[in-house]
Amino acid sequence: MKGVTEIWDKIDLMFIYENFGKMTWAQLLAVINAIRPVSGQVKLSSLRHQCMRMGLIHKIQIRWSAEDITYLKENYRKYGDTELAQHLNKRKNTFRLIDGVKVYRQFTKKHVEKKRNLLGLIRTREEGRAIFHRNVKIFNRHCFTSGDNLWTRGWRKSIPENETVVRKGVRYIKINGKLTPFARYFYHNFIAPIPAGHAIYHLDGDRLNDVPENLALATSRGGLHSNERLITAISLLKIREKSILEKYQNADNNLAAELNRVRALQRNFSHILDKREEKKVNNAKKGTK
Repeated sequence: MKGVTEIWDKIDLMFIYENFGKMTWAQLLAVINAIRPVSGQVKLSSLRHQCMRMGLIHKIQIRWSAEDITYLKENYRKYGDTELAQHLNKRKNTFRLIDGVKVYRQFTKKHVEKKRNLLGLIRTREEGRAIFHRNVKIFNRHCFTSGDNLWTRGWRKSIPENETVVRKGVRYIKINGKLTPFARYFYHNFIAPIPAGHAIYHLDGDRLNDVPENLALATSRGGLHSNERLITAISLLKIREKSILEKYQNADNNLAAELNRVRALQRNFSHILDKREEKKVNNAKKGTK
């Protein structure tokens, strides 16, 4: 499915239009990708380009003032980018007059880093280490080691043994300290052994639908995304959509994600088939010329 362009339906565009400016880029991207299959995940760059095509711009561009550029040149060896951004925000020398009102620029670490690179202000290794040790001493920061990391500090929860977790649209299970695709683990242990060179695929294309009747065995190079299997997946998704609507007519919104995922998969697979058919027709026309 590589090379397939992103599909922006009316629901996506309406959501972007209504929530642009209210949510961060990460929040917008997370909500849009929540109902998309793995093959239809949208990148941050694609989301930003779509917003630009819709005429949605976050902020008015305010260029660096000469005073702030001079301050950066004089202090980039002494302070880190994060601290420099804080100092620049307090100085309030970079602004733009809009309808007689001063609109100040808000600096971030990324802004300072980008400006340094454009001006050729590169720190040496010794200068970087000096800034690091200064920050450790002043702000009581610690660097990570093999025995001191996000998990040992409790900042990131460790997945218990035999528990499942969903990452990037795929369900995994932790076995012997390693994450294994749940579909493959379930098929191998409860249905039949998986021969070498074979893979488990989902008949309806939904990689979160791990029920036994939806799992099938195929060779890894056996065309997991062939037209025949896509057509089968679309028909199964339509049956599943109908059963969801009949079963959960009066249910709460918690079940909307499953229904939206099923519909998004149908749209994505149909789009792939249309593109392939269009390419086939174009190649046939070129052959007749």
